[in-house]
Amino acid sequence: MNKKYIYLAIIFILGLFIGGKWNIPLAAWIVPIFGIRFFRDSDKAGRNFLLFWLVSAIPTIISWQGATFMSKIHPLAEAGFFLLTAPLGLLPYVIDRMYYRRFGSSAWLTLVYPIAATAMDFFSATGSPFGTFGAGAYSQRDFLPTMQIVSVTGLWGLTFLASWFGSLANHFWEVKPARLSLTFAGVLALILALSFGRTLLPNQPEQTADRGLLSPSGETVSGTGPDLRWGRSGFSSIGG
Repeated sequence: MNKKYIYLAIIFILGLFIGGKWNIPLAAWIVPIFGIRFFRDSDKAGRNFLLFWLVSAIPTIISWQGATFMSKIHPLAEAGFFLLTAPLGLLPYVIDRMYYRRFGSSAWLTLVYPIAATAMDFFSATGSPFGTFGAGAYSQRDFLPTMQIVSVTGLWGLTFLASWFGSLANHFWEVKPARLSLTFAGVLALILALSFGRTLLPNQPEQTADRGLLSPSGETVSGTGPDLRWGRSGFSSIGG
């Protein structure tokens, strides 16, 4: 069986678990590896782009069913939306293939795909009436080690790192890594290790501050943080 079709099968299966109703955070890190590999090895770019389009769009239509208001209008409206927008997410692969075919695989060129993917993610969000809906970083929801990265770099930093992981994996796949390649891999590994390590630290104890409030009757009411609420006679302390 042609390896390219194996790559497409992996992309299709894992695509069902990226950001949708059956989200698995690791899938978003693995799919770019095989997406880059598939498109770089493609001799007939146009035909293979169409295949890539379908293999990317169909899992999205299935796993994101009912995620937008368009599903209330008509089921086909939402499917059509995902089908028409899927090619935008594939443009970074096109850009990566162009540079790869011209310059080959090098450590610096591992940055092409993540830069293109992050830029596409950013401009899709800023130019969309839906805001950041569908941003790549949301595929990491509930996974604390990578969510730590978002707290420092924002959504786009996580998109960049996940994309860079796929690009570096392909670089190591193709050539014997040079010192710079190992340095880049070490930087990425360090970031992920620090993020994971942060989740192992004990949680900071919750801190509350004493507050004194003057009720409408002129009496001083004291309490801590969220334990104050507004009642008929002014602020009162819950349980007090």
